[in-house]
Amino acid sequence: MNAVAKRLFSLSTKRSQLSKPLIQTYDPVQVGYLAEECIAVDEDDNIVGGVTKGDAHHVDTLALHRAFSLFAFTPDKKLILQKRSAEKITFPLLWANTCCSHPLFIPTELDGARGAVAAAVRKIGHELGVADLRPEECRIMGRFLYKAVMENSSWGEHELDYAVVTSNMSLSRIQPNPSEVCDVRAVDEAELAEWVASGQSRKKNKEHPSQSSDIGEIIASRVLASATRIRPIAFFKTHHIGTVCLDAPKYKHSSMRAS
Repeated sequence: MNAVAKRLFSLSTKRSQLSKPLIQTYDPVQVGYLAEECIAVDEDDNIVGGVTKGDAHHVDTLALHRAFSLFAFTPDKKLILQKRSAEKITFPLLWANTCCSHPLFIPTELDGARGAVAAAVRKIGHELGVADLRPEECRIMGRFLYKAVMENSSWGEHELDYAVVTSNMSLSRIQPNPSEVCDVRAVDEAELAEWVASGQSRKKNKEHPSQSSDIGEIIASRVLASATRIRPIAFFKTHHIGTVCLDAPKYKHSSMRAS
């Protein structure tokens, strides 16, 4: 391990601040993932240390950390979406992009873009059963800085999110892990635009008021429009989206700006 890696790992912290009564209310498999270490960063994507997934996502300890959002397209350029399982601790039963998670505080995933792609390859295998995605099949389309919170909930997101795109992903390759994903669908650009515009994703029901991640819609609409034309949004620039409240009838975000 080189000197830089040793210094970074000296910043790591694996002690979660979450109380046992809180986490005992959730699925034990999902609770186990809360001990994984995310990469805490500043707004310029400099690593400042490690933070457990639980602490990174709890509203009392919400920490800016690296994430990725993978957008996989079918051969006919439809975007594959997943519906998060009911067991998920954060944003259960929401429709989202193909796969979204975090690079971990491990040597193979610490390097910005390469780490995000490595994490995307790892997680699409875990969530959707795709075991043959290669890093060279992925490209980075941009980075997004945002915060997402759910009203009446203890959980949220504060992420510097790498948008990772891959193409020629046939639906036959996908075998969803039921503890992670409860449904999959593919949409074209027009279908996604109609879905967002109609507000279908924010129709309310008793248990899960929002049917889709607003932040996913914001990113997906831009990535889909860009990726289907094979050009990057703003390569290696960070788009500041702002704060999204997922349990409100309306949401707002700052105008897209790159830094």
